[in-house]
Amino acid sequence: MLRSSGRFYAATLGENGIGSFIRDALHMPRIKYAKFTIQNGSEQLERYFTHVEKRLYEDSLAVTETNDLIEYIHTLPWAEELYTFSDAVLFSTLDACKQNGVIMIPKEYGTFVALKP
Repeated sequence: MLRSSGRFYAATLGENGIGSFIRDALHMPRIKYAKFTIQNGSEQLERYFTHVEKRLYEDSLAVTETNDLIEYIHTLPWAEELYTFSDAVLFSTLDACKQNGVIMIPKEYGTFVALKP
């Protein structure tokens, strides 16, 4: 509950982060897991607040060791979908994404600041 002049802060992910990068690299369909994201948060909050500001946090992950990325991928909630790919295929596919020895993976985060009248 907010006072009439209250501020609401909400931090959230975007739909184009590491999961999407990996799915795109492996030619897997994207799946929407989150109901509240950078892409749709403004629309949802504008139903309840008079002013909504989106603040993006621009960042990326620079990976130099492909095997470290593969180990991380196996910890993702949807990792069971990757069992159709051998680690050799994962390695060659992801290693091919390197530019100057680095895989640049987008991270998409942000915060919404919403004001009540």
